[in-house]
Amino acid sequence: MPDADHIKEEVKVTAENLVDEIKRLIHEGNVTHIAIKNEKGEQVFEIPVTAALVGVALLPVLAGVGLLVGYAAHYTLVITRNSQDITPDPTPQS
Repeated sequence: MPDADHIKEEVKVTAENLVDEIKRLIHEGNVTHIAIKNEKGEQVFEIPVTAALVGVALLPVLAGVGLLVGYAAHYTLVITRNSQDITPDPTPQS
């Protein structure tokens, strides 16, 4: 559940890009939780991301995510990020 220290965002991905997108998000380092929803909006998979979830520990998680690819064409990733780790865009807004 997001609070003042967390930011929640949703990203739509195709089944073909699902595993690669999750790998990318985990390696960003500021993601604390990823939920995967199917086309009906039902949560089908949940990944609590911790610092320990790297390397070999990540393989079973990605294998589970890979099983989802055959069930639907599109998914929504609900990403929770630690807002303290996000650096603001230095480009001035005009």
